[in-house]
Amino acid sequence: MAADPTDPPALRFLDALLPASFILSTFGSLITFTSTIGIYGSPRRYYSEIQTFIALSWLFFTLALGVATIVSIALIFHRRHVRDAFERGYKHWRGGAGNRTAGERSVVFGIVVLGLGGMWLMLLECLAFVFLSLSVAAYSLPIGWIAFVASVGMMVLTIVVFVLMGQRD
Repeated sequence: MAADPTDPPALRFLDALLPASFILSTFGSLITFTSTIGIYGSPRRYYSEIQTFIALSWLFFTLALGVATIVSIALIFHRRHVRDAFERGYKHWRGGAGNRTAGERSVVFGIVVLGLGGMWLMLLECLAFVFLSLSVAAYSLPIGWIAFVASVGMMVLTIVVFVLMGQRD
């Protein structure tokens, strides 16, 4: 999607985030199942949890990829409505021009109000990396725990940024 300079900042951010989410989710799921396990052989600790960590990591990468796909498709068909809702705010967008379809309202509600295209997408990716980090900790304890702390830090930063963005509106 080509970013239009007249788009509101939140929509431009979403345009930049979605392609990165596709790449990050694909790369993350590949690294989970190939490199981590292939390089180190058998785990040195967390024997019973390693399969659960890897499965949860894959699940969150898959959910992030699914959400990014749905949001991308929704933006193709409802970009004008999403732009208008970001510019005017959802309450004003919803109250104006009473000829909006249920589909238009639900797409805008999901992307703008629920933050599906932003906060939840980033949180799913952070959760995937949290469990990927725990998987790596089974093979290399210090590296896995450093990655775990960094992933949790990114989750906290994501929540703080979206809280601040919500207060700004």
